[in-house]
Amino acid sequence: MTPAEQAIDNITAILNKYADQMDLLDIIDIVDSLRVLLENATGDGNK
Repeated sequence: MTPAEQAIDNITAILNKYADQMDLLDIIDIVDSLRVLLENATGDGNK
């Protein structure tokens, strides 16, 4: 697992702890932003 993937796993774990207190659209926006970040960090977004 790359450092970027590990960081995203850590962030996702934290978000899961507080998901009940957040709006669904905010969670979707955060997860989508993390996906974009991971794609850019690993080069998968260039396909």
